[in-house]
Amino acid sequence: MRSFSLLILFTLVAGIAQADDQAAAVKTSIDKGLTFLTKDSLTWKTERKCSSCHQIPMALWSLNEAKKLGYAVDEKAVTELMEWVLAADDPGKIFPKAAPQDPKAKPEEQKPDDAKPEPPKETFVNQTPLMLALAFEAGDAKDDPGREGLKKMLASVVKDQRPDGTWGVMYVWEPYGGKPDALTNLALLSLASPNAPDLGEPAKAAQAKGLAWLASAKADETLQGSALKLLLWRRLGKPAAEQEPLVKQIVGWQNEDGGWAQNKELKSDSYSTGQALYSLAEAGFPMNDPAIAKAQAFLVKSQQENGSWTMTSRPGGPGGKSAKNSAPIGYAGTAWAVMGLMRSVTK
Repeated sequence: MRSFSLLILFTLVAGIAQADDQAAAVKTSIDKGLTFLTKDSLTWKTERKCSSCHQIPMALWSLNEAKKLGYAVDEKAVTELMEWVLAADDPGKIFPKAAPQDPKAKPEEQKPDDAKPEPPKETFVNQTPLMLALAFEAGDAKDDPGREGLKKMLASVVKDQRPDGTWGVMYVWEPYGGKPDALTNLALLSLASPNAPDLGEPAKAAQAKGLAWLASAKADETLQGSALKLLLWRRLGKPAAEQEPLVKQIVGWQNEDGGWAQNKELKSDSYSTGQALYSLAEAGFPMNDPAIAKAQAFLVKSQQENGSWTMTSRPGGPGGKSAKNSAPIGYAGTAWAVMGLMRSVTK
């Protein structure tokens, strides 16, 4: 009997030690990821001089989340990036400028500065202001420049809504440049944020149209679609009966390796695993559940030495091809992995 009791004691001690080791590994992984996101975003800003939809917004979103959760972040870098995208001359190229006049054109060919361009045949959302709005909201955007910048970004999102209530991009590069269900969920998340400034009736009407479309549309069942809808349902205070099926669906899609994939044909990746962890944590799923530990272990194991996660560009862009440059999706995948890990840590 004594030997059996000692065996139980040793097993418990070993289990606690293993849990402590994983917690330390997760903390190290988060710190490495935040360091990569910070350095790479500053490099992108300097070399590309463009905020892009995938780079600076995901950096600010991740760093603002980290700051709110008590992680050490480079405050100077956060301030630099925020001031840069809010500068009066719009160096981040968030909003398109009017086309410059051609000095060689004949007078009748010149267009006055206030001339309205021909309306496009279809409305496409500028994804950069949309993602920056989510990033600013994650940081509460309480200062005047931040609030004004957020208001401008959200006004752009409202303007870019399609007549049917959706938001969409010109070229669908999944998962980041997603289909209308993903973009519509993201747009509604930004408009429904507790930190969102009051944009009046146009924003309320946009939310109502977007929600009506989501209620009637038959979207593909994907990890991203379910995760984003769960986040939106939480933000809107939907009843538990509408949230629980999404939680069960997400948990049921976890792979044997501990990660999640974008769909059944693809392998587990950091983007989907981070989104799954983030949405489950937001929904109040127990963070001591074995599924969470498996997901954390998958991300820790698959992280690169420089703090990033490798992603493979998904086929299906223009012409059905994969993108030659995998850096954008790799950066977004790293951001989601870090945010998922941060949210899944029990403190």
